[in-house]
Amino acid sequence: MTKNQHIQDGDWGEQVATEYLENMGYAVLYRNWRYKKAEVDIICVNQEKLVFVEVKYRKTDYFGEPENAISDEKIRKLQEAAEGFMDQYPKFDEILFDIISIVGPRKDAKLTHFKDAFFPFGE
Repeated sequence: MTKNQHIQDGDWGEQVATEYLENMGYAVLYRNWRYKKAEVDIICVNQEKLVFVEVKYRKTDYFGEPENAISDEKIRKLQEAAEGFMDQYPKFDEILFDIISIVGPRKDAKLTHFKDAFFPFGE
């Protein structure tokens, strides 16, 4: 798979996740929000809670479920980005970290939403 195809697949997965979240009543604030070396796929609000969403898409689960590909380093970077976001936008009291896992070819992909999937390090 070329790097370009990988990026296109990631963009498609993030679009599917964004549409899903909006249909579930979430207000999407940002996609691909960057802070230093970290990037958050989707930042949204649900019931006054700020939600940082990591999206993982795989065409197959041959190498495992997409959600299992989130490393401790990625979690640390998400936490750092969340702290940076909260410094810039301090109005939110509660934050959550969700994962949206998408597996399968685009026409038959299965989406799974893991709410409050992990806690930031240091808590």
